[in-house]
Amino acid sequence: MSRQKTAPPKRQTVALEALRQGMAVIRRGNNVYTLHLDGSTKLLSASHSRHAVWRDALQALQSESSSSSAGSQSAAGTKNLILYTDGGSRGNPGPSASGYVIFNGDESRVLEQGGEYLGLMTNNQAEYQAVIHALQAAGKFRPRELTFYVDSLLVVNQLNGQYKIKSQEMRSLYETISDLSAGFASVEFHHVNREHNRMADEEVNKILDARQEKTDG
Repeated sequence: MSRQKTAPPKRQTVALEALRQGMAVIRRGNNVYTLHLDGSTKLLSASHSRHAVWRDALQALQSESSSSSAGSQSAAGTKNLILYTDGGSRGNPGPSASGYVIFNGDESRVLEQGGEYLGLMTNNQAEYQAVIHALQAAGKFRPRELTFYVDSLLVVNQLNGQYKIKSQEMRSLYETISDLSAGFASVEFHHVNREHNRMADEEVNKILDARQEKTDG
């Protein structure tokens, strides 16, 4: 009887650290991809042992999450989360950033807020990236249902399948969102006026202001 090969601990450690840094693993058909914060994907080796590295790393990350602090445990396993996202570009295209705020189901408590500097992008690309980053961040709370509020009506209608996506680059971001959404029982996208999305908007401007100060300095 042949022995099944196990992944070397060092390789699993590298994979686990990548997951901690914000990389995700997604499956499309029979293929497995790594998903990066910028929305790009990379096909993993088709070998079973290579896939096992990421499988074991994911299990280790889930184990870390379940044994985290009491405060984190109370947030984990939340049935549903409310997420506000925003993306902005100063120049369109120009320097861009994403912002998101994650609330518990009744919006009585902020569980997490943040964002990323995205480099040169359009407003719509930044809006999509904000949704991607929020989906990645929400996973640690292990919710069943996500309700998004986005202040771009165009993006909401595209994500809900009401508008066609003509740009190949935007379609790639859309597919990334679809892949991430598949990990939850339900994901809904709703439009919200900008004045009701101030916290996410503030995250975007905070990141862009800090980037501008760094550039000017």
